[in-house]
Amino acid sequence: MPDPKPYEFSKHIGALCVTRDTNVHKLGAKLGIDPMELLRMINGKTVPTKAVIAGLAKELGSDVQYLEKLVEEIRKDPR
Repeated sequence: MPDPKPYEFSKHIGALCVTRDTNVHKLGAKLGIDPMELLRMINGKTVPTKAVIAGLAKELGSDVQYLEKLVEEIRKDPR
């Protein structure tokens, strides 16, 4: 069985982290969340909360509504 394709949300957040020269540990500290839990949300293992989505949008300079749209893919796919 082939590996599942990465979520668009994951790819988008990863690209923003690269362009903003940040990582999960820095973001976790700024958002007040355990970096490993944040990584699970970014990778689609758990659904990101609205607070995390808003925090990521603020810290990474992204649109909240766009991130929420991308998270819908995670909500619909019960990997």
